[in-house]
Amino acid sequence: MSKTREQLAVAGILLAGPIVPSFFKITSDGASVPTGFMRKVLDADQTRAAGFIHDYGYYLGNICFVPGTLDYKRARYQADVDLKFNRTKIGKGFVRGQVFGRIYFRGVRFPFIGGARAMRKKHGRLERPPSLPSLELVRGHCVDLCKPHGLSKYAKKQLRKWEKEIKEESK
Repeated sequence: MSKTREQLAVAGILLAGPIVPSFFKITSDGASVPTGFMRKVLDADQTRAAGFIHDYGYYLGNICFVPGTLDYKRARYQADVDLKFNRTKIGKGFVRGQVFGRIYFRGVRFPFIGGARAMRKKHGRLERPPSLPSLELVRGHCVDLCKPHGLSKYAKKQLRKWEKEIKEESK
């Protein structure tokens, strides 16, 4: 059974990255390695909290920045750094955590282990937050990601579109 971020914090393991909203966890696979053998070898089920943070980092990058731009690449890079760091923290022992963290990252990323296929499937479409409070939480995380310049026009457009859709549905 995978531990939540909160359970890890109680155990003294504090993870880097944004707090992932519950609505997002339903749409994410937690950056899992889908292949059964590699999943077992890398103890992938124990790293779901780190995977959710990673996936959410990509999600925020997709909202905030035009794909392919330098800011977009930086946001993805930061999510990747957080995944490696968090996987290391969760690993049993620092050395084991370092080694498995790097291998796990490769498993999430590369197709021969199954990761790139899962990544394309999950990040091709942005899931809209289900409610205005959820949208405001995402907006706050976007503001944090876009510091010090503030929300990009790209982010503002996406967030306004979602706000309009949510308000129309609630009528």
